[in-house]
Amino acid sequence: MDLEHILQRLEALEAREEIRELKSRYFRACDHQKPDDVAACFAPGSVVIDYQEFPKFDTRESFAAIFGQMGCVPQVVDIHHGQNPIIILTGVDSAEGVWDIFYYNINLADRTTLQLAGFYNDLYVRIDGKWVMSSTVFRRTSILTTSISEDGSIKCSGIGRGQARAPGENWAA
Repeated sequence: MDLEHILQRLEALEAREEIRELKSRYFRACDHQKPDDVAACFAPGSVVIDYQEFPKFDTRESFAAIFGQMGCVPQVVDIHHGQNPIIILTGVDSAEGVWDIFYYNINLADRTTLQLAGFYNDLYVRIDGKWVMSSTVFRRTSILTTSISEDGSIKCSGIGRGQARAPGENWAA
């Protein structure tokens, strides 16, 4: 194996690790209710942010504004667990990734919980040496909602499945 091949492999490993760290920063920024940090995970200008059953967003600023209004309130606790990433480098400065997600939401004011599982299908670009998302699409595979009464008893208020798609399928369809 020649030195150039080793350097290419090292660069690919570093790119994949930087993308994993990007997605981790995104999850942490959401959980810690930091809309500016959420926005920084996306490319400037036009992006695609399509989270099933939410409006579609075409700029990071418009998404961060709604996230700040809906998700950054003291009574909301969010927990994002991204796992099983498949990251494919499609060019020197481009990649795509598929992530499984387990999301748990606690609304202290409403005494409700929401549990979702699904997939993110992301597109990444490297701008000025930094990886950011240019597109992220979420599709749900399962949902469980509960309400918690004053006496602590839990009632299931909704349960269901979503349509899963295989990694690599066109999520925009």
